[in-house]
Amino acid sequence: MLRLFVSVILCATATGCVSSTPSVDAGAQVDAYAACNRRHALRYAKQAGDPYSLAIAAEASCPRERLALMYVYRDAYGPGTALRMVDGLAQNAIEGNTAIIARARS
Repeated sequence: MLRLFVSVILCATATGCVSSTPSVDAGAQVDAYAACNRRHALRYAKQAGDPYSLAIAAEASCPRERLALMYVYRDAYGPGTALRMVDGLAQNAIEGNTAIIARARS
């Protein structure tokens, strides 16, 4: 099972920073999001079209799972950081979906 732990650097003074690691265990939400993407990527692989466009559609088919991640990260880090984190995960999911679709077609 994939576990995602996020480290935060907190600047305590003007001259230095203190490393703090409040672990946000979003493992269940990340697993659900990844499984949803795999499932939809395999479904979209059967359709005509370029793999990248289909990968985007597959990722867009997982709004509930993406929103669950957003809530976990928002509660821990605030809305701006949560949005950046989830956007990064979505980009990674699209890349993974593209590879899944290409493999399924070969």
